[in-house]
Amino acid sequence: MVKTPFGLCSGNRSPERFFYHTSTEVWEHGIFYIFFVFWSLEFICNLEFVIWNFAMDSALQYDHICPVKLVEQVKKLKRWNEFVDINGSNTIMIPITISPMKEEDINQVLEIENLSFLNPWSQRLYLSEVRERDDSYFIVAKLDQRIIGYGGFWLVVDEAHLVNIAIHPDFRRQGIGTQIMKYLLNLARQLGAKRATLEVRASNTAALEFYAKFGFIAVALRKEYYADTKEDAVIMWQNELWSLELNA
Repeated sequence: MVKTPFGLCSGNRSPERFFYHTSTEVWEHGIFYIFFVFWSLEFICNLEFVIWNFAMDSALQYDHICPVKLVEQVKKLKRWNEFVDINGSNTIMIPITISPMKEEDINQVLEIENLSFLNPWSQRLYLSEVRERDDSYFIVAKLDQRIIGYGGFWLVVDEAHLVNIAIHPDFRRQGIGTQIMKYLLNLARQLGAKRATLEVRASNTAALEFYAKFGFIAVALRKEYYADTKEDAVIMWQNELWSLELNA
């Protein structure tokens, strides 16, 4: 036996030969470990992608959105005029003005709400949207001082979740809904949203066609989502909000 810095080796293996074999083994093991690290990183990335998609599917299936802390810029945004030209491209055939919803607007909003939905929101819910939620952005469309339409969304990180859009029955099919939708999507995009989503009744073909004009695609069906009629909800997503043409 021969004593070497690496331990004992048999007499028929010289220290030089032992060092050569040891170096070769270290090199081979090093290559193996490098490939193992890269494979592990790829596996982790793929696992993260799978987990993300599973979370999105769960959110669609169970209507669950994890609470998140919004960026400070979004939480402090109250002067929307800095982001969207309110009176420019939003003026159409009749002289409507689009502006942020205020508490004094809610009574007129509720009138349209009750005329438009089987299960309308309450005054308390709208007051909560206006007063308390930093991630809530609701607007009203006015003809003179009369509110004839409204809409809103919640901003969740980089996703806009459209919740309510309605037009007074006397003013429908005059392009007002299109202008409100353009305004909301433009506002969401300028606030940092990259995608948008919404739910619509499966039987509401007019709404499905309307949202499809803005690139929304049906991706899932939430069974018996609407408590009043047990009707299914179609989940729609717009995944390329940044490239959507929103000029008037």
